[in-house]
Amino acid sequence: MIKIDLAVFEQSCKLIRSWIDAGIEPLPLSVNLSPLHLHDDRFLDAFEAIRKRYDVPAELLEFELTESVAFESLDLLRETVLGIHSLGFRCSMDDFGSGYSSLNVLKDIPVDTLKIDRQFFLGDESRSEVVVGSVIDLAKKLNMGTIAEGRRDHSPSGVLAQYRMLDAVQGYVFSAPVPVDLFEKMTFGRTGVDGSVGRRWP
Repeated sequence: MIKIDLAVFEQSCKLIRSWIDAGIEPLPLSVNLSPLHLHDDRFLDAFEAIRKRYDVPAELLEFELTESVAFESLDLLRETVLGIHSLGFRCSMDDFGSGYSSLNVLKDIPVDTLKIDRQFFLGDESRSEVVVGSVIDLAKKLNMGTIAEGRRDHSPSGVLAQYRMLDAVQGYVFSAPVPVDLFEKMTFGRTGVDGSVGRRWP
């Protein structure tokens, strides 16, 4: 799993580098970080070495940690997030609300973004709207971004209203996973292998 995480991170750096070299305004990319890394207090060295090799701005890369890490040690999770930030990377909390330590995580762990678990958007519409709205409000007061994850449709209507309060929505509601070349065409308007684009950077 550790090798896979590093391989995915390298491909992300390589992709961002290709966008910059082609004059495309790069989008930030998020990569999952397995809890297994946290058993090595120098694990970030390997990621930083890869980032430097591709000369990618650290703020364009985000590590996603699952809330379940907090069950092992809230202090370890906090130190990990601080270490990530010290190198200029961003950090998000994946599956927020799927466990039982949510309020502790919100209070003690300075992540940049909360990815709100899809279960919050299911079930009783009126109660869901109140809970999601409260989480978003708390996140904003703590200067955290919010993302609804795992969304496959726009219903129910109450949840759709919540979308306007979120920073982003992730899921099939916009698109199924697609190959990189199709993503680039959808996002940047690339028209060919010569790197022609509809949006230039800087």
